[in-house]
Amino acid sequence: MEKKNFGKQNFSGRPTLRSVSIEDLMFLSVETVPELPSFDYLSADMQSIWKEKAQKLGENNISTEEAYLKYAGITAEFGKVAAVAAGVIRQSDKDGAYYLITSVYDGTDESQILSNLSELADNFLQNSKNCLAGHGIRRQDLPFCARRIVVNNLNPSKLQWIGDRCIDTADYWTFGDVNAERQPANLIARIVGVEAENDDYNYMSAAQNFHNNSDTLAERAHRKVITAAQIFLRFRGLQQIDAEHILRKSNDKQKD
Repeated sequence: MEKKNFGKQNFSGRPTLRSVSIEDLMFLSVETVPELPSFDYLSADMQSIWKEKAQKLGENNISTEEAYLKYAGITAEFGKVAAVAAGVIRQSDKDGAYYLITSVYDGTDESQILSNLSELADNFLQNSKNCLAGHGIRRQDLPFCARRIVVNNLNPSKLQWIGDRCIDTADYWTFGDVNAERQPANLIARIVGVEAENDDYNYMSAAQNFHNNSDTLAERAHRKVITAAQIFLRFRGLQQIDAEHILRKSNDKQKD
């Protein structure tokens, strides 16, 4: 079967939906949790800072401790990276079908997760045509990782891959409306006909499960990478990748 040309071409400036080939993208998803098991583990000065921060959340019906479990994981100052999933789309030389090949890095060693992610991104972006992609990664996932790289005192060179070579489906869904609220991936997936699992995510439960060594964040990151890739294909008017063509690679790099 002859390979199809899905708009592979050179581009200058920020990439657009049609200026990059689907095989030149690496889709990412990052899952985060509170850095410590509970509010009580914070130092006295960090507790004071969190109390001040929690007052601005507008959550008057929950305690400071509950607010920590619910919201600390979405702030790089109080949270940490717990899982990262990546996926690339490749066309088979045998049958011409497109496959989504994924891998996941997770565990309790955030520094190792970030190092693995940085190595992966650095290598992928050696090709000047390649870009990172995902849903919410430009405003959320990548900046969070950048801050945590600094916190973990990793080599500053690992920040080089965080830049403009990024396609964010949350941004593109606004279609230039600067006042538009950015919508979650599961909502967009449903209204454009992309199959996505119900995301009944509970931040408090996820935080408690992670620190009790029974988390499911790796699976959630994996599902989100799949959804982001399928949304991108839908935006391009391309056929969705069949479930049997989604291949998850075993990952021996991240073990703790």
